Amino acid sequence: DLVKRIRVAPAYTPEIGALLGIVPAAPSRPAPADMQPVLKSTAMPGNKVSVTFKRLFTNGVVFETKIDNAASWTEAGRFYASPADLHIPENPSGLPRSVQIRARYVEGDEPVGLYSAVDIVSTTPAA
Repeated sequence: DLVKRIRVAPAYTPEIGALLGIVPAAPSRPAPADMQPVLKSTAMPGNKVSVTFKRLFTNGVVFETKIDNAASWTEAGRFYASPADLHIPENPSGLPRSVQIRARYVEGDEPVGLYSAVDIVSTTPAA
């Protein structure tokens, strides 16, 4: 009970907890507004992009894309397991496409937190 009271004291910091030897074993959950996904995108054959991410404490992520420097972001889907496979529409000329990808975490049915850094990848058209 004393440890719980110390941890909720207004002047308590993790540094003080470390000095007292009462740092919790498991890290506390970050505030939803501060969470930001980290993405790693890989172009696959057939205009597919595979994107890996970690869910952390959330249900999943919602992806948004900009294809060939479009003016606005378009939702590309909600994914609850990594990796996510994004299917990019084929270019009418059969050329590779430039795809910008960003994501936010999803809790329940609502996007939360900060957008990820924008990941840019060029697609590999089907042969």
